Parts: sequence; C-alpha cells; structure tokens
Amino acid sequence: MIDSQPKAQDLSNASQALLARLSDIASELGRRIFAVMDGARFDNLPSLLREADVSHRPLYRHAGGDYAIVAGGPWFVDPSRPAVMELGEGVVTSDDDQVGDGDLSDELLQARAARLSEIMLAGLSAGDPSGSGMLPVSDTPRTATVIARLEALLKIADRRSAIVFWIGDETMTEEGLFRHLRGIDRIIIPRGPASDVFDGDRVEIEAAAAQEDAPESPNNHTGEMVVFRHADPNVMMQVFPVLDEERALRLFGPADQIFFTPDAVWGGGVKRGRRPAGGGLVGRGPLSLDRDMIEMIEDVRMQASRRKVMAYLRCRSGDGGSLRS
Repeated sequence: MIDSQPKAQDLSNASQALLARLSDIASELGRRIFAVMDGARFDNLPSLLREADVSHRPLYRHAGGDYAIVAGGPWFVDPSRPAVMELGEGVVTSDDDQVGDGDLSDELLQARAARLSEIMLAGLSAGDPSGSGMLPVSDTPRTATVIARLEALLKIADRRSAIVFWIGDETMTEEGLFRHLRGIDRIIIPRGPASDVFDGDRVEIEAAAAQEDAPESPNNHTGEMVVFRHADPNVMMQVFPVLDEERALRLFGPADQIFFTPDAVWGGGVKRGRRPAGGGLVGRGPLSLDRDMIEMIEDVRMQASRRKVMAYLRCRSGDGGSLRS
C-alpha cells in the first residue's frame, strides 16, 4: 500500500534518533553504511532518490518486462555515492546478464564497455572521485556528505515502513552486499500459517533473484517459497527475533549490524540487530523458517493486532465516540 507523503518537514523522533546513530557510525573510520528501501511504499521512489542525489539501483530484475514489479520492489541505496545514470536506470536485465564474458559477441562487449565508460564519466562529473565505484580512491567519502545523504533518505522514508540500514566494515563491499540481498529476496515457510507476512506471488518470486542465484525449489509437501520483504522494518521486526544463530548468520551475510524503525504497533523506536559473534558466512539461497518460528511470528502478530484494537478503542473513547460507558 502506498502511504501518503507526511506534511511535517521535521523528522519524527524515531528517525532523528536513527540519524544520530547512523551519523556516529558514518564518522567511524572504515565503516560502511548501505540501505534497502521498499519501492511499494512510494509512487516513484527512483525519482525521489535522484532528487536526493543518492546512488540507487533495484534489487529486482524485470519479470516479463513488467517494470512495475521492479519499481515496487526493494531498492539498494549507497549514501556514500551521488546519483548518476547507471546502466539505463531500472533496466538491469539484458542479453549479456545471462552469459559469461567469454560468450559475448564483440558487439556486446563494446556496448558494455561504452556503458561502463559513460557511468564512470558521469560519476566523475557528479563529484564522485571513484567514478561510480570504478576507480580506486585513497580517501573515504566525506563524512558530512554521507550524513547529509542519510538525512535525505530518512526524510523520504519518514513515517513509513520503508527503509532498513545494513552496516559493516571495509570488507563489506557494495557488490558483495548487493548479491547477498538478492540471495535472500525469498524465504521458505511452512504452508499455511503466517503466509500473509510475505508475498507469495510467483511472478515476483521470479523477479526477486537472478537465475544463477536460484536454489532448488522446496518440496511442495514441506514448504513454499515466497518473497521476503526485508526492506520493510515491520516485517524485519517479525522475522529477525525468531531466527536461530545459523539463520541469523544467513540473514546478516557480510553485514555486522542492521538498523530499522518499525511502526509503533511493532514496538517503535530504533531497533538494532547484531550479527552473532564468531560466525562466518552461511550458505546461499533463501532463508527457511520452521513451524516453531512461524508460531512465534503468529504470537507477535496477535499481540500487535490487540494493540491496534486497544489504540482504536482509546481513540474513539477520547473523541467522544459511541464507546463511552
């Protein structure tokens, strides 16, 4: 559902607190901050990100040429770089995406080189000394610039359930995290319960990950594969606390912290997830939840539903509605 743009120009208390935490991290030497935003919460998220001058690209690929799925899916955002024209933004699937360099024709190789050169020059012209990440640079992005872009992102996402931040050290590269996030775009759950937490649309599942990332389909009798909306803080608030150590390590991938601000009914405030200590990278492919985990999610959802009802009743009573005794 697309939320209406809030009228308030100031950040909410939760977003202000999150900005303070992220600003401290951005000031630390060797720390990297990326974000994933939920395009389904906006009429045109790419346009907003271009206006904010923040580098972005979709995590979903085209599904049957339907760009609406791409635009409404998760978007990978790098606040350390400005927005530049990247590979014909939004069009991330082409003939050469499906084959290796050795299988490309001379014409396709020349076209790819021309596109990369255009991106590099655009990045340099926009003030990015790395040429959109293609040139080595000795200095990290200026802290003030990164913090300004973080604030711009939070203003876009404020009072929405639409952004999750992924934090790591200098070993967490943009491409490494991008591939990891595409690898967890899907999740396997037992059939039936809590399926409405996720999106079971098979077309979106096809869009959510590249062919080379796709694992074998789960047994139809044991589970179903659905889209994992990891750009939605409310979904993350439901899923993250139920994970065991192995699944948590799979969720984090190369990141060591995750920050998000769920809606008040899901606890509100700034939430931080920390990678389990001492664990390495765990596998590839989607996460999987067992029935016990799904039951815990159902319990949390029931509590949230009760809080919504109580808030509604208090509101009606306070407004002089028909609920007075």
